[in-house]
Amino acid sequence: MSKEEIKHQIIQTLNFFSEDALYDLFSYLNTFISKSGANTLRISIFNIEKLVMPLPELIDRMAISELKIERISDNECFQEYNSYTYIYEFYKELGFVVTEEKYKELKDIHSRIWDLESDLRRGKEGILTKDEIADRTLLIRDLNRKRVHLKNVIAANYSFPLEIKRNHASE
Repeated sequence: MSKEEIKHQIIQTLNFFSEDALYDLFSYLNTFISKSGANTLRISIFNIEKLVMPLPELIDRMAISELKIERISDNECFQEYNSYTYIYEFYKELGFVVTEEKYKELKDIHSRIWDLESDLRRGKEGILTKDEIADRTLLIRDLNRKRVHLKNVIAANYSFPLEIKRNHASE
């Protein structure tokens, strides 16, 4: 199967995965990973939900996991980030490359959301006034709108047949 055929297949199967397409994709992924020198990483059908995902979702998860490395820094965060970068290398090999600017913008949005939610996650609701909590909630909603829009821009850049929608207050 040629690179262009695989690229076309990925786009066509992002929303509706057929078993045959996934096996073809996994076969290609295994070949790609072996050629990249990552001999210890083997792909199995059991990891399908993590390995086959739309590029916008992958970039979103990469940005979050990179923030976890910076802020939490445990081994699981590194493993998660590394698995996403392997998948992204596969996308890049097929010509799907997200600009550094878009990636940084997405990571910045996640960083700002993390900061806004930080006190709430730590149980400091009593320290913040109701107005401050409401303001944070509205800012988080607006940032999530920007995040969803950016993921849709990334999808549109490569004609992915999906529009990212989530049932949260940013809609």
